[in-house]
Amino acid sequence: MITSAPYPSSERLPDEPNPVEALAATITQRQHELDRLLTDFQEAMEVAGDLSRVNELLARSPRPDLMMTERAPMRPVDSLQDLARVNNFIPNLAGFGVPVYKDISDPFTHIATSKFVGRRQLNEDEMASLFLLGARPDYHAVAEAHGIDPKLADTLYDETHLGRESFMRMWILFPELTKAVLVGSLDEVGNRRRYSDRAHEEAFIAYNLMARLVDVNDRNVLKKDGVVNDWYMRG
Repeated sequence: MITSAPYPSSERLPDEPNPVEALAATITQRQHELDRLLTDFQEAMEVAGDLSRVNELLARSPRPDLMMTERAPMRPVDSLQDLARVNNFIPNLAGFGVPVYKDISDPFTHIATSKFVGRRQLNEDEMASLFLLGARPDYHAVAEAHGIDPKLADTLYDETHLGRESFMRMWILFPELTKAVLVGSLDEVGNRRRYSDRAHEEAFIAYNLMARLVDVNDRNVLKKDGVVNDWYMRG
């Protein structure tokens, strides 16, 4: 019988990776990201809380039609754990990318089936096009006019916050922070995350900003009886 002697505890193989160092590097990188997010979030919350300032900036933007008249009160989310109460809000952040499908062969039947494997990040040109598309009742016509794939437009309207006025206000007012939130939330190919199972800082930022940018005249904010649907952000 062949046996092997264990390595002494003080010895390591020359090329053996150090998992402790790998984890420390990951934590350090994430901490840098969170520090930047926190700084930008604090500044953005000050702006979002001032309706006059919001309207001043929107009036000078490409979308003055999104100026607000009266803020609609939304359910508060005061902690990351509270995000579990807002249903599809997190998946609708994770979906802001181009769906990717891959032919995967069944190991038993050897029949290949096209399966969804995640999303890729939008490039700068695609982001610029979708910026034109957001929160427009006539988005099909806008997509056609700007050469945007109608299937992609439908997918993003169905599976993301692109159709919400509050999302577009956030994107207009805080473009770099919005991009960071979307990239950090993406259900990306090769790095897929289960956002329904855990809360994330990016989603917490997005919810709190968008909740302050909902107007009573936005689509689907008022119920049939004229009362504000304070769960509007859940969908």
